[in-house]
Amino acid sequence: IVPEGHVLARYLRWLEAEIQRGNPHTIVEAGRALSRYDARSWASQLAKPSAMLVTTKDRLVKPRKQRALAAALGAEIREIKADHFCTWAQPDQFASLTVELVESVRS
Repeated sequence: IVPEGHVLARYLRWLEAEIQRGNPHTIVEAGRALSRYDARSWASQLAKPSAMLVTTKDRLVKPRKQRALAAALGAEIREIKADHFCTWAQPDQFASLTVELVESVRS
């Protein structure tokens, strides 16, 4: 999941230790369940202002799935050229875009 040389590589031992604290079968099953989950059928019924930051290099939650949910919500969209771990790898850009999105739905 974390490519060689990725900024998160230094955290791999910690991440591995955290994962090992759980039951491997349960973790895999949870990942499978999350990958099958689809909220589009009811998301449009929320009728609330929404925004989504799409991580365009995400290999855990595919960008097409992120965009599909955003479309169902009628969400304001911004994109970041980052993977699932952008909160750690690009915290300043993530924070800036998040504030921008919050402001867009607040008004």
